[in-house]
Amino acid sequence: MKVTSIKVDEDLWKRLKILAVKLDMPLGTLLNRSLEALVEGSGEPFVLKAQRRNVEALKELRSRGKIPLKIVSKKSAVELVREGRGD
Repeated sequence: MKVTSIKVDEDLWKRLKILAVKLDMPLGTLLNRSLEALVEGSGEPFVLKAQRRNVEALKELRSRGKIPLKIVSKKSAVELVREGRGD
């Protein structure tokens, strides 16, 4: 692992630290995952842990006939699933 120094805007640094706490993730892990996603081009720096209250809110929407989530992609559902499995 390379140890280095970079200059980061003070306000951005504070927001990153707050985000790391909210995600219950070490700041270094958050930064590494974010940078890796940026380099790899996935656009998704990390996967958020599902919180029970959020899952329950989504279930409630679905029970009322609403679609709580919508995948917007040029790829098919099969392609997206394969990517998620590392195929």
